[in-house]
Amino acid sequence: MPHVAPWTPSSDGTFTRPLFGLDDLQIAWNGAALRNVVLARPDVATEVVELDKKLHLKVRPFVDEEALTQWLAKVYEVVDIGNQEAQDAFEKARVGLTTGADQLLSPVAGRYDHLVRVTLLHGSNQQHVVIVRAWHVLMDGTVICEFINDILANLNRPPADFEEAKVEVADRLSPHALDCVPGLAARYNTAEPDAKAWQTYLGSSKSAGFPVASSLAGQLAPWPKDSATSRYHLQFDEQATADFIAAAKAHEISVSTALSAAQIIASLRMSRAEVSGKSPVETVAQLNVASLRPFMTGPKRNTMASGAEGVITAADSSAWDAALRAGKPLDEAENNAFWAIAQQVDASTRRAKEDPCETASAAAHAFWTKFNAAADAMAKGKMANPRTKGLGLSQMGLMDQEGGLFSRQYEAATLVDVNISVRSAGLMVGPHTWTFRGKLNLQLTYMAPMYESEAPAKLQKLMGDVVARMSGHPGSYKVLHDVKIA
Repeated sequence: MPHVAPWTPSSDGTFTRPLFGLDDLQIAWNGAALRNVVLARPDVATEVVELDKKLHLKVRPFVDEEALTQWLAKVYEVVDIGNQEAQDAFEKARVGLTTGADQLLSPVAGRYDHLVRVTLLHGSNQQHVVIVRAWHVLMDGTVICEFINDILANLNRPPADFEEAKVEVADRLSPHALDCVPGLAARYNTAEPDAKAWQTYLGSSKSAGFPVASSLAGQLAPWPKDSATSRYHLQFDEQATADFIAAAKAHEISVSTALSAAQIIASLRMSRAEVSGKSPVETVAQLNVASLRPFMTGPKRNTMASGAEGVITAADSSAWDAALRAGKPLDEAENNAFWAIAQQVDASTRRAKEDPCETASAAAHAFWTKFNAAADAMAKGKMANPRTKGLGLSQMGLMDQEGGLFSRQYEAATLVDVNISVRSAGLMVGPHTWTFRGKLNLQLTYMAPMYESEAPAKLQKLMGDVVARMSGHPGSYKVLHDVKIA
């Protein structure tokens, strides 16, 4: 378990301590990912600050409402979201998300109902959004879940030198500390320098794992010891590249959107691996988490209108199942199914951009419905899937046609599953694509699978097959390299 640094009291009534007390972690993140994180809670506020070139967690207990009000006013003044248009967008997001959450979450008494924070996180590669409402957190972007986990764990272990009144405040937090984050297990395995420390921590008997519902504490399993990250690089020949790009343009779809459709179909095929007692699932969905970088530098910069671009797309791709298994020539049904999926991805992305607040509110409502139901079932020992180790909000998952988000969840890109058994769960980053000298390149970075070590190679081949077949040139790709990252 990582070393826990002592708390240091400050003259302004706050307490600070190094985040995790792990220098390698701070170095790995270059002090960037958490610099602007603020969590506002009824009795205490947490901030991540930089002191002596290291990240520190700052805890500010509130002993009265005036102190809370003053702190919030200061925070909102610092986090200036820009012009009136931006302010209106922020308020719409706040109201929409609060409305969605209120239908599911225990209401917070009176004066704390306004505690909704939308904070941009400046990560090393892109920006993320955290939506915080009282004791419950809905996160967009798995990169920050481990930090929130530690913050909550710290709040559950308050400084020993709080004054009596402050100890009373901290004690009131304790029952809620394990009910704040819907177990995003991104720290089970990563390619970053702190991976081993987190694998050890999460696998230790002293760790409660990620703080999902308190009834789930300790139920996350350690990652397999032979875990590694694989990086796969596919390259398509010139004719296949030209024809695939031409087909995408003919359907008024971008190449990246077409590749998203290929990823959906490949993932669906993976989900139909021979899992005992499970019938094939005909519906697949993708939750696209768009980078917020364009909204930080483009015409919409400094607005919150881009704050919730999660897109849910459902499509029936059964036409691909037999075709991929048999390797038969492309037929009209396959072709139509592929572009139907791609067009749904494109349409849903456009809808979410037009009204991201509605999308976010609906996603919050659906997620918490499924999360609470699954947590209750697990606590009672009634989970349909005995292999379930946790619950998570992932970047791509199965849903049913009626739109029940995560009522069934599988994908090549998730670490945890809710209701179905899978043997190829892992975390996939990408695909990253580019065209060089007329050849389309596709790179997949795949965190080691939980159940099936051959899963990355299978997914790579499936995606290559789908793209090649849609170009009209089956088998027109080659693997440039397959790198294992220890």
